[in-house]
Amino acid sequence: MMITLFSINLHNTQAMYLGKQSHQVLIEGKRLNKITSIEIEKDIKLLSDTATIKLSGFQRDLTLEVEKKIKRGNHITIAVGYNDDNDHEFEGYVKSVSTNNDITIKCEDRMFEFYKAVTAQKLKSVSVEDIITHMFKDIKGYELKLGENVDSIRFTDFTIKQGSTAHEVLALLKKKTGLNIYLRGNELHMQLRHLTDRGNTIELDFRKHVHQSSLKYIDANDTLLHITVNSTLKDGTTLTATHGQSGGDTMDFVVHGVENQAALDTIAKNYYDKRIYTGVDGTVSCSLTPYLTVGDHAKLISPNYPQREGTYFIETEKISYSQSNDERVVGLGALVNIKNGEG
Repeated sequence: MMITLFSINLHNTQAMYLGKQSHQVLIEGKRLNKITSIEIEKDIKLLSDTATIKLSGFQRDLTLEVEKKIKRGNHITIAVGYNDDNDHEFEGYVKSVSTNNDITIKCEDRMFEFYKAVTAQKLKSVSVEDIITHMFKDIKGYELKLGENVDSIRFTDFTIKQGSTAHEVLALLKKKTGLNIYLRGNELHMQLRHLTDRGNTIELDFRKHVHQSSLKYIDANDTLLHITVNSTLKDGTTLTATHGQSGGDTMDFVVHGVENQAALDTIAKNYYDKRIYTGVDGTVSCSLTPYLTVGDHAKLISPNYPQREGTYFIETEKISYSQSNDERVVGLGALVNIKNGEG
């Protein structure tokens, strides 16, 4: 049971004015104009980031031009900011274009490139890195970044079926292990315990940057949670790991093919650590500047409410950009254990 000591939902009318909105959207290197809104969504638990761009649908000539020139698979980049000092927020590909009332362009990040088929193979006694190394024979130009203890996860066997795409391989790995898997540029990140993986640390001062917040304070000492993780092995037997305390909430998870007890223990602790900590939980709405994104660490500064200060892993992010709105809403994960001198 999680105990909430206090809840805060504040709107800050003192946030800084940062200047005139500006943006740049390039499709196949050509600037896209007459944009009415941009939304970008990122979530550490999902493989892909997405973006949705809308243009006015009342201009028939524009509609015909869009239908003719913008196609699925076109490369796209999105940058937003103020006073033409824009931050690069999204790179990927057009997934679909619809021209009903509004012209809507839906996009997926570079994970779109992973829909390519990879070589079928039955791999024996392999690590996560071994599997990705095999996949990278067909998916070029990416670098693997493993988080702490990911290399301890091993499989008795791992089968890549004929016709499987790299995206399907990553989805299967995620299902089997609970890993956070996402792209940042040309880096494929795979994390088990994001609490110790170092992203950039960005200060968010409630007096300057934060427009609104919806936060609740929780105390790990008042929380009882018992985690059970079962791994089904090839011979039909089950390996089990537990973590936490009995007498409160219980959560059960199933993974497949994790044959090492130490690795399974780490997975169980990872599930626990993601859910139990002392600090705040919720969302913070801020300006587009300073730049921060999923995987970074938000250092909250709040002299009026010191209980909500701390450095938190950013799990989700939603950027909303239109003539009437420009904001970045970040969802906070667990407190980050910052070593002395590291932020």
